[in-house]
Amino acid sequence: MTPSNLYNLDKQNLELVFYNLSFDILSKVKLVLIVGRPGCGKTRVIRMLQERLQDGVMINFGLELSKKLIENENIDFQDAVDEMFEGLQRVYLDNLEILCDPYLNKDPVRELINIAKHRQVVATLTGEVRGRILYYPRNMRFELDNLENSFIIYIGGRKHEI
Repeated sequence: MTPSNLYNLDKQNLELVFYNLSFDILSKVKLVLIVGRPGCGKTRVIRMLQERLQDGVMINFGLELSKKLIENENIDFQDAVDEMFEGLQRVYLDNLEILCDPYLNKDPVRELINIAKHRQVVATLTGEVRGRILYYPRNMRFELDNLENSFIIYIGGRKHEI
């Protein structure tokens, strides 16, 4: 059984996301997570969502976080993240691989949940959904039943199943 907040897409049918995702769904959740393997079209989907909704800021998370940490060697992770998103109501986050770096010792999904406490987050994440479990780099996993107030788009799974 697929969790009710999971939408599977086939890579060949990415455009279907725009016919099946309504503004109503997106306005009710704090976190939209676009999951798939490298090269499956996650960045394409997040860019299309931003164009469709016409609001929010697209952020290359890895690049911007790296800049913050390099510019100020005394800043900690949470302060850097808070500065990046200050005053923003909706953010589109791509290139989150830095969160999987062992040096930071962070769990990407839990960090996204924290970021989404104060704004809506639409983010891409390299990973795979099997059953009710989201698997992502460094052998991390997250049970989808524990992911509240969210919507997951999985690219690369079975054909669109709601």
